[in-house]
Amino acid sequence: MADQPLFTAAAPATPADPILGGLNEEQREAVTHGEGPLLVVAGAGTGKTQVITRRIAWLIATKRARPEQILALTFTDKAAAEMESRVDVLVPYGFVGATISTFHAFCDRMVREHAVELGLTSQLRVETPAEILVFLRERILELPLERYLPLGNPDEHLRALVGVFDRARDEDVSPETYRAFAQQLAADAGNDAALVDRAAAELEKADAYAAYQRLLLEHGRVDFGEQMSLALAAAARTPVPAARVPGPLPPRAGGRVPGHQPRAVRTGETAGRRAPQPHRGGR
Repeated sequence: MADQPLFTAAAPATPADPILGGLNEEQREAVTHGEGPLLVVAGAGTGKTQVITRRIAWLIATKRARPEQILALTFTDKAAAEMESRVDVLVPYGFVGATISTFHAFCDRMVREHAVELGLTSQLRVETPAEILVFLRERILELPLERYLPLGNPDEHLRALVGVFDRARDEDVSPETYRAFAQQLAADAGNDAALVDRAAAELEKADAYAAYQRLLLEHGRVDFGEQMSLALAAAARTPVPAARVPGPLPPRAGGRVPGHQPRAVRTGETAGRRAPQPHRGGR
Protein backbone atom coordinates (compact mmCIF):
# COMPACT_ATOMS: atom_id res chain seq x y z
CA MET A 1 0.00 0.00 0.00
CA ALA A 2 1.44 3.32 -1.07
CA ASP A 3 2.13 5.86 1.58
CA GLN A 4 -0.48 8.64 1.76
CA PRO A 5 0.81 12.22 1.76
CA LEU A 6 0.77 13.85 5.18
CA PHE A 7 -0.84 17.00 3.81
CA THR A 8 -2.45 18.27 0.62
CA ALA A 9 -0.89 21.20 -1.16
CA ALA A 10 -3.01 24.34 -1.09
CA ALA A 11 -4.60 25.45 -4.33
CA PRO A 12 -2.56 28.13 -6.06
CA ALA A 13 -3.72 31.66 -5.39
CA THR A 14 -5.61 33.43 -8.14
CA PRO A 15 -5.41 37.14 -8.99
CA ALA A 16 -8.93 37.56 -7.58
CA ASP A 17 -8.12 36.20 -4.10
CA PRO A 18 -6.79 39.48 -2.62
CA ILE A 19 -9.82 41.31 -4.02
CA LEU A 20 -12.21 39.10 -2.04
CA GLY A 21 -10.27 39.30 1.20
CA GLY A 22 -12.15 40.69 4.20
CA LEU A 23 -15.59 40.51 2.60
CA ASN A 24 -18.53 38.96 4.42
CA GLU A 25 -20.70 36.32 2.77
CA GLU A 26 -23.25 38.73 1.30
CA GLN A 27 -20.58 41.10 -0.02
CA ARG A 28 -18.64 38.24 -1.59
CA GLU A 29 -21.84 36.97 -3.22
CA ALA A 30 -22.47 40.40 -4.75
CA VAL A 31 -18.88 40.87 -5.94
CA THR A 32 -18.74 37.44 -7.64
CA HIS A 33 -22.26 37.53 -9.11
CA GLY A 34 -22.42 35.88 -12.53
CA GLU A 35 -24.68 36.74 -15.46
CA GLY A 36 -27.63 39.12 -15.42
CA PRO A 37 -28.56 42.20 -13.36
CA LEU A 38 -28.09 42.34 -9.60
CA LEU A 39 -29.74 44.64 -7.06
CA VAL A 40 -27.79 45.29 -3.85
CA VAL A 41 -29.96 46.54 -0.97
CA ALA A 42 -27.81 48.13 1.72
CA GLY A 43 -27.90 50.98 4.20
CA ALA A 44 -25.32 53.56 5.21
CA GLY A 45 -21.96 52.15 6.27
CA THR A 46 -22.59 48.61 5.03
CA GLY A 47 -19.93 48.64 2.30
CA LYS A 48 -21.83 49.53 -0.88
CA THR A 49 -18.89 51.40 -2.41
CA GLN A 50 -16.52 48.60 -1.42
CA VAL A 51 -18.74 46.03 -3.13
CA ILE A 52 -18.95 48.04 -6.35
CA THR A 53 -15.24 48.84 -6.55
CA ARG A 54 -14.21 45.28 -5.75
CA ARG A 55 -16.65 43.95 -8.32
CA ILE A 56 -15.03 46.16 -10.96
CA ALA A 57 -11.59 44.87 -9.94
CA TRP A 58 -12.89 41.27 -9.83
CA LEU A 59 -14.36 41.51 -13.34
CA ILE A 60 -10.99 42.75 -14.63
CA ALA A 61 -8.88 40.25 -12.63
CA THR A 62 -10.97 37.25 -13.75
CA LYS A 63 -11.01 38.55 -17.36
CA ARG A 64 -14.78 38.62 -17.48
CA ALA A 65 -14.57 42.17 -18.84
CA ARG A 66 -11.92 44.50 -20.16
CA PRO A 67 -11.53 47.79 -18.26
CA GLU A 68 -12.84 49.81 -21.20
CA GLN A 69 -16.06 47.74 -21.17
CA ILE A 70 -16.96 48.79 -17.63
CA LEU A 71 -19.18 51.76 -16.86
CA ALA A 72 -19.84 52.80 -13.24
CA LEU A 73 -22.14 55.75 -12.52
CA THR A 74 -22.94 57.50 -9.27
CA PHE A 75 -24.65 60.70 -8.15
CA THR A 76 -21.85 62.91 -6.79
CA ASP A 77 -18.35 63.92 -7.88
CA LYS A 78 -17.03 62.93 -4.45
CA ALA A 79 -18.40 59.39 -4.74
CA ALA A 80 -17.05 59.02 -8.29
CA ALA A 81 -13.57 60.17 -7.22
CA GLU A 82 -13.59 57.78 -4.26
CA MET A 83 -14.62 54.85 -6.43
CA GLU A 84 -11.93 55.66 -8.98
CA SER A 85 -9.20 55.85 -6.34
CA ARG A 86 -10.25 52.54 -4.77
CA VAL A 87 -10.30 50.75 -8.12
CA ASP A 88 -6.86 52.21 -8.90
CA VAL A 89 -5.48 50.54 -5.77
CA LEU A 90 -7.13 47.18 -6.48
CA VAL A 91 -6.16 46.60 -10.10
CA PRO A 92 -2.64 46.21 -11.54
CA TYR A 93 -0.85 49.30 -12.75
CA GLY A 94 -1.89 50.20 -16.29
CA PHE A 95 -5.21 48.36 -16.12
CA VAL A 96 -7.33 51.34 -15.08
CA GLY A 97 -9.52 52.04 -18.09
CA ALA A 98 -13.00 51.77 -16.66
CA THR A 99 -15.27 54.79 -16.98
CA ILE A 100 -16.28 55.96 -13.50
CA SER A 101 -18.34 59.12 -13.48
CA THR A 102 -21.48 60.85 -12.26
CA PHE A 103 -24.68 60.29 -14.22
CA HIS A 104 -24.80 63.89 -15.39
CA ALA A 105 -21.12 64.18 -16.35
CA PHE A 106 -21.34 61.00 -18.42
CA CYS A 107 -24.60 62.07 -20.07
CA ASP A 108 -23.18 65.52 -20.79
CA ARG A 109 -20.21 63.94 -22.56
CA MET A 110 -22.45 61.68 -24.62
CA VAL A 111 -24.76 64.52 -25.65
CA ARG A 112 -21.90 66.79 -26.70
CA GLU A 113 -20.13 64.03 -28.63
CA HIS A 114 -23.32 63.09 -30.49
CA ALA A 115 -24.98 66.48 -30.75
CA VAL A 116 -25.06 66.31 -34.55
CA GLU A 117 -26.91 62.98 -34.56
CA LEU A 118 -29.43 64.50 -32.13
CA GLY A 119 -29.89 67.63 -34.22
CA LEU A 120 -28.30 69.87 -31.58
CA THR A 121 -25.40 72.29 -31.32
CA SER A 122 -22.35 71.04 -29.48
CA GLN A 123 -22.21 74.41 -27.67
CA LEU A 124 -24.99 73.46 -25.28
CA ARG A 125 -25.26 75.45 -22.08
CA VAL A 126 -26.19 73.48 -18.98
CA GLU A 127 -28.42 75.59 -16.74
CA THR A 128 -28.77 75.42 -12.98
CA PRO A 129 -32.28 75.26 -11.44
CA ALA A 130 -32.05 78.98 -10.59
CA GLU A 131 -31.10 79.86 -14.17
CA ILE A 132 -33.96 77.73 -15.49
CA LEU A 133 -36.44 79.70 -13.38
CA VAL A 134 -35.13 83.00 -14.76
CA PHE A 135 -35.26 81.58 -18.30
CA LEU A 136 -38.90 80.49 -17.87
CA ARG A 137 -39.99 83.68 -16.13
CA GLU A 138 -38.82 85.66 -19.17
CA ARG A 139 -40.78 83.37 -21.52
CA ILE A 140 -43.79 82.52 -19.43
CA LEU A 141 -46.26 83.66 -22.07
CA GLU A 142 -44.73 81.21 -24.55
CA LEU A 143 -45.92 78.30 -22.42
CA PRO A 144 -49.48 77.12 -23.23
CA LEU A 145 -50.77 77.68 -19.70
CA GLU A 146 -54.24 78.60 -18.63
CA ARG A 147 -55.20 76.99 -15.34
CA TYR A 148 -51.52 76.74 -14.38
CA LEU A 149 -50.60 80.28 -15.43
CA PRO A 150 -48.87 81.77 -12.35
CA LEU A 151 -50.39 84.98 -11.07
CA GLY A 152 -49.11 85.61 -7.56
CA ASN A 153 -45.78 83.85 -7.01
CA PRO A 154 -44.35 82.82 -10.41
CA ASP A 155 -41.11 81.31 -9.11
CA GLU A 156 -42.80 78.79 -6.82
CA HIS A 157 -45.34 77.98 -9.50
CA LEU A 158 -42.74 77.47 -12.21
CA ARG A 159 -40.54 75.46 -9.86
CA ALA A 160 -43.46 73.07 -9.27
CA LEU A 161 -44.06 72.73 -13.01
CA VAL A 162 -40.38 72.01 -13.68
CA GLY A 163 -40.60 69.38 -10.93
CA VAL A 164 -43.37 67.66 -12.92
CA PHE A 165 -41.25 67.77 -16.07
CA ASP A 166 -38.22 66.40 -14.19
CA ARG A 167 -40.28 63.52 -12.82
CA ALA A 168 -41.44 62.64 -16.33
CA ARG A 169 -37.89 62.66 -17.66
CA ASP A 170 -36.63 60.63 -14.73
CA GLU A 171 -39.09 57.96 -15.87
CA ASP A 172 -38.03 58.42 -19.52
CA VAL A 173 -41.49 59.75 -20.43
CA SER A 174 -41.41 62.00 -23.47
CA PRO A 175 -43.86 64.89 -24.04
CA GLU A 176 -45.54 62.77 -26.73
CA THR A 177 -46.03 59.88 -24.31
CA TYR A 178 -47.31 62.24 -21.64
CA ARG A 179 -49.82 63.74 -24.09
CA ALA A 180 -51.00 60.29 -25.19
CA PHE A 181 -51.56 59.44 -21.51
CA ALA A 182 -53.66 62.61 -21.03
CA GLN A 183 -55.67 61.92 -24.17
CA GLN A 184 -56.38 58.39 -22.98
CA LEU A 185 -57.57 59.80 -19.65
CA ALA A 186 -59.94 62.09 -21.53
CA ALA A 187 -61.23 59.22 -23.66
CA ASP A 188 -61.87 57.09 -20.58
CA ALA A 189 -63.44 59.91 -18.53
CA GLY A 190 -66.88 59.70 -20.11
CA ASN A 191 -69.31 61.98 -18.27
CA ASP A 192 -67.39 61.91 -14.98
CA ALA A 193 -66.72 65.60 -14.27
CA ALA A 194 -63.79 64.89 -11.95
CA LEU A 195 -62.04 62.66 -14.50
CA VAL A 196 -62.70 65.14 -17.31
CA ASP A 197 -61.14 67.90 -15.20
CA ARG A 198 -58.12 65.77 -14.36
CA ALA A 199 -57.62 64.86 -18.03
CA ALA A 200 -57.71 68.54 -19.00
CA ALA A 201 -55.14 69.35 -16.31
CA GLU A 202 -52.80 66.58 -17.46
CA LEU A 203 -53.20 67.67 -21.08
CA GLU A 204 -52.17 71.22 -20.19
CA LYS A 205 -49.11 69.94 -18.32
CA ALA A 206 -48.18 67.70 -21.26
CA ASP A 207 -48.40 70.63 -23.69
CA ALA A 208 -46.38 72.83 -21.33
CA TYR A 209 -43.79 70.06 -21.04
CA ALA A 210 -43.42 69.91 -24.84
CA ALA A 211 -43.14 73.71 -25.07
CA TYR A 212 -40.54 73.74 -22.28
CA GLN A 213 -38.39 71.19 -24.12
CA ARG A 214 -38.70 73.12 -27.36
CA LEU A 215 -37.75 76.45 -25.75
CA LEU A 216 -34.67 74.97 -24.12
CA LEU A 217 -33.36 73.43 -27.32
CA GLU A 218 -34.18 76.47 -29.46
CA HIS A 219 -31.95 78.55 -27.19
CA GLY A 220 -29.16 75.93 -26.93
CA ARG A 221 -29.82 75.20 -23.27
CA VAL A 222 -30.39 72.05 -21.28
CA ASP A 223 -31.08 71.32 -17.66
CA PHE A 224 -29.87 68.31 -15.70
CA GLY A 225 -32.93 66.20 -16.50
CA GLU A 226 -32.68 66.95 -20.21
CA GLN A 227 -29.05 65.83 -20.23
CA MET A 228 -30.12 62.34 -19.22
CA SER A 229 -33.07 62.24 -21.64
CA LEU A 230 -30.85 63.27 -24.56
CA ALA A 231 -28.22 60.69 -23.61
CA LEU A 232 -30.89 58.00 -23.61
CA ALA A 233 -32.07 59.23 -27.01
CA ALA A 234 -28.50 59.06 -28.32
CA ALA A 235 -28.09 55.50 -27.07
CA ALA A 236 -31.47 54.37 -28.42
CA ARG A 237 -31.71 56.13 -31.79
CA THR A 238 -28.20 56.38 -33.19
CA PRO A 239 -25.80 53.53 -33.99
CA VAL A 240 -22.66 55.46 -33.01
CA PRO A 241 -23.00 55.75 -29.22
CA ALA A 242 -23.55 52.03 -28.75
CA ALA A 243 -20.14 51.38 -30.30
CA ARG A 244 -18.34 54.19 -28.49
CA VAL A 245 -19.63 54.15 -24.92
CA PRO A 246 -17.80 51.72 -22.63
CA GLY A 247 -19.95 48.61 -22.42
CA PRO A 248 -23.64 48.16 -23.21
CA LEU A 249 -25.91 50.90 -21.94
CA PRO A 250 -29.13 49.93 -20.16
CA PRO A 251 -32.33 51.02 -21.90
CA ARG A 252 -33.16 53.29 -18.95
CA ALA A 253 -30.85 55.10 -16.62
CA GLY A 254 -31.03 53.15 -13.41
CA GLY A 255 -33.57 50.80 -14.96
CA ARG A 256 -33.55 47.09 -15.51
CA VAL A 257 -32.97 45.09 -18.66
CA PRO A 258 -36.30 44.04 -20.20
CA GLY A 259 -37.11 40.41 -19.53
CA HIS A 260 -34.73 40.16 -16.56
CA GLN A 261 -35.71 40.42 -12.93
CA PRO A 262 -32.68 41.62 -10.98
CA ARG A 263 -31.50 39.25 -8.30
CA ALA A 264 -31.37 40.92 -4.88
CA VAL A 265 -28.58 40.67 -2.34
CA ARG A 266 -28.97 42.32 1.07
CA THR A 267 -25.81 43.29 2.91
CA GLY A 268 -25.14 44.15 6.52
CA GLU A 269 -27.72 45.84 8.70
CA THR A 270 -30.45 46.17 6.07
CA ALA A 271 -31.25 42.45 5.85
CA GLY A 272 -34.95 41.99 6.45
CA ARG A 273 -35.84 45.66 5.91
CA ARG A 274 -38.00 47.08 3.16
CA ALA A 275 -35.98 48.14 0.16
CA PRO A 276 -35.53 51.94 -0.02
CA GLN A 277 -37.23 53.85 -2.81
CA PRO A 278 -35.02 54.87 -5.76
CA HIS A 279 -33.10 58.10 -5.20
CA ARG A 280 -34.56 60.89 -7.31
CA GLY A 281 -32.46 63.82 -6.22
CA GLY A 282 -28.76 64.44 -5.99
CA ARG A 283 -28.58 67.04 -8.71
